[in-house]
Amino acid sequence: PVDERYALEVQRREYAEGAAAAYQEIHRQVVLHPRAAARIGDVIIAAHRIAPSPDGEPVNRTARDIARQAGRFQAGTLDVGTPAPEPASDPPPEGDDLAARLGRLDETQQQRAEREERTDRFAELASLAVTRALDTLDLGDNQAVQLVKEYLGGLVEDGPVKTVFHHWGEGIGQPPPEGGRLVRIDVRRLTAVAYERTAAAVERSDAGLLTFYGRFGIGVPAEDSSLAPAVDLANQHRYLRQGTGPCTG
Repeated sequence: PVDERYALEVQRREYAEGAAAAYQEIHRQVVLHPRAAARIGDVIIAAHRIAPSPDGEPVNRTARDIARQAGRFQAGTLDVGTPAPEPASDPPPEGDDLAARLGRLDETQQQRAEREERTDRFAELASLAVTRALDTLDLGDNQAVQLVKEYLGGLVEDGPVKTVFHHWGEGIGQPPPEGGRLVRIDVRRLTAVAYERTAAAVERSDAGLLTFYGRFGIGVPAEDSSLAPAVDLANQHRYLRQGTGPCTG
């Protein structure tokens, strides 16, 4: 229906604007405080070790998906709920008015492509800034940038973060997380979110909780300074969706 298409076009614009703002905030934070992003390097290394790619080759899909799922888990540590819908200042367009608005949206397809390209450019800049802030990694720079970009994509684009940034830009809702909260990883919180969400996914898919408990234990893993358990859980979560690639649980 035309009205659904109109709503989708508006949503795409809002998501792109919110994601661009979040990536800009990450870039600003990492440029000012490079060490804030240090633990992201541990995520990238762990994802690469689970699903390594040959030197000089693009990162394989499995490693990219693990990194992205880890980013989704990081978003879950921010206590950012799904924002309430924006209050409608005007009634939804109807009839000829809707057709006219949709016509104007059609005229701006190039603008939409430019907006999405702009968002991707900010994602690339943030990924480069994070990668440059990391210590020496066990993989090439291009592979590192690809994995960092996937991680940031999961953090920014696959949950409420982009929407919170968009709403705040419109003067609506709670302030978005500042850059330090976005890039700093609390290992305990990340592992807890990873465990809880993966255990729930195992239960939903009827994949065998006993096997999961045998691999990851019953309850959130004890205090650990390593990010390896959280990344292993990201891989388990990925495997439940795709059923391919390495998985030890």
